[in-house]
Amino acid sequence: MGDAILWVSRNGQRIEQKVGSIVLRAGALLLEAAKGFVCRHLYNRDFLLLSRMDDISIPNIERAPTALSLLTIFIGLVVTDILPLLVAALLLVAALPVSQCISIEVAQHSIQMRVLLAIGASRVINDQSCGGCVDVSLLSFIMVIMFGASASFLTPDGYQFTDYFKVGILLSILVGITVVTAVPMVWAF
Repeated sequence: MGDAILWVSRNGQRIEQKVGSIVLRAGALLLEAAKGFVCRHLYNRDFLLLSRMDDISIPNIERAPTALSLLTIFIGLVVTDILPLLVAALLLVAALPVSQCISIEVAQHSIQMRVLLAIGASRVINDQSCGGCVDVSLLSFIMVIMFGASASFLTPDGYQFTDYFKVGILLSILVGITVVTAVPMVWAF
């Protein structure tokens, strides 16, 4: 029915044999299954669904060199001030589907409206109130906010809070110091 066993593990160790020759006992079985698998086996005691992976597919890395080349060109255009960041980003977004690194459908599903609304709102605030009050480029402030938003080292997900606090607090302080020091050097006021 379109289902395939990808690997089998027992006691935390992957079993390196042909899948057809493994005698199944208690352990883990990673399946790639067709869409109807969950519906067919939802109440079957033989399967325990640990996580649902809707709309997840195995990435095709065939076009990775092209994508990496486009990213390198993007960074080069921005760092050398040949193009503004926004224009270069829009060209990169247009070039990825044209070069078939991603499909139009994947690109459309990747757009997060909350992020676009936040960016749009920050531009409006920049143009209305902050742009006239402070005669500096706000790009450095935006970059600090972006780095800060992505540095969530104290948020537990599947682990205990104390584990994250032990390592995350030092990592958060290190990233904070690095960002506050490096951003003004790269994106000057």
